[in-house]
Amino acid sequence: MLHIRFAAAAADTSQQDSSSLARTAVDPAAMMKLVSRNAKRGAQFTAQGVLRWPLTSAKAEDVIAETRSLLEALSPQ
Repeated sequence: MLHIRFAAAAADTSQQDSSSLARTAVDPAAMMKLVSRNAKRGAQFTAQGVLRWPLTSAKAEDVIAETRSLLEALSPQ
């Protein structure tokens, strides 16, 4: 199971320095649609802002590929 924590984007990005993590907007509608389509497999979005996503494999290269695919699906078009 993959767990991804989402947080609200900071309104003031001038305080971020080069060592801070890059933040990318996520389309909330796309996330909810993806979760609802995969709920039977165990996908959930918790009230604490954690996306729980079922993985099909435990092999590192498969986990990375699935994670990348999931994040691309959540990116605004």
